Amino acid sequence: MNGDIRLKHADLRMLRRFITVVEAGGITAASQQLGITQSTLSSQLASLERTLGTRLCRRGRGGFRLTREGEVIYRSAERLLGAVDAFGNDVAALRGELTGVLHIGTVDNIASNRDCRLPDAIAEFRRVAPNVQISLRVSTPEELETGVLEAKYGLALVPLRKEGRALLYDHLFDEPQALYCGRQHPLAEEAGEIEPAMLTEFAYAGRGYFQDQTIPLKPATVAWDMESILLLVLSGHFIGHLPRHYAETWLSSGEISEVRGPGLRYASPFYAVRRGGHHADPMIDRFRQALVAVHAAPMG
Repeated sequence: MNGDIRLKHADLRMLRRFITVVEAGGITAASQQLGITQSTLSSQLASLERTLGTRLCRRGRGGFRLTREGEVIYRSAERLLGAVDAFGNDVAALRGELTGVLHIGTVDNIASNRDCRLPDAIAEFRRVAPNVQISLRVSTPEELETGVLEAKYGLALVPLRKEGRALLYDHLFDEPQALYCGRQHPLAEEAGEIEPAMLTEFAYAGRGYFQDQTIPLKPATVAWDMESILLLVLSGHFIGHLPRHYAETWLSSGEISEVRGPGLRYASPFYAVRRGGHHADPMIDRFRQALVAVHAAPMG
């Protein structure tokens, strides 16, 4: 790669489109999202590769995949464009304006949790800052916290808190969890409570990002999102913890059953996490205020 890369405005725009291609999984889907033709997007991507002096991805009949260099450029582009957005936000703040892009992250499958007031916070924030563009993404807790540290996200909602990192946390709500099995699982016929010690003979689907649960179950496999755990439970071969609000649909249909017993339920605290130190951003602060306020208010 050429060490003296001078990026123009058009190159920054193409980097944004490159990120869209990566996250859409290929040129076809990305061209539909961007509203341009596949040939135009392919030509722009080739032009970016010439500018950077490296091949970013393999594309063709074999499908789309990033090269090793493309992986590096993708991560670097996210950091670069996050910094560009932050610069624009800072300039707007100096003029007393709330404009720019607010990047928010959250974990999956919390929309059905009535205690999660994120939609209310977005509505309140849009009322006072209608010119701010909101970018909302779903990811794992680890990736969200790393993204906040790297300024990819201004703020994120995460179900765990880690000490020793340059991050600030605001507790928002608790998410009740319960242990479930599929209808074909041997435990599905158990009507009464089960002692946790009896569960060690059954395969447990744990969470790759969270192992500090209240029962001594060693995961037979791990998953990084709630839908993956649900699919494993539905197979009838695994037991696993799920948010009770998320499990309700399958519980009502009889496809899964709750495994009841002492200490098998627990509550997962949710936090709003942002960077600490000297990273004050009026737009992030205003959204944080809205988020904390709506969660402190009584449910309507």
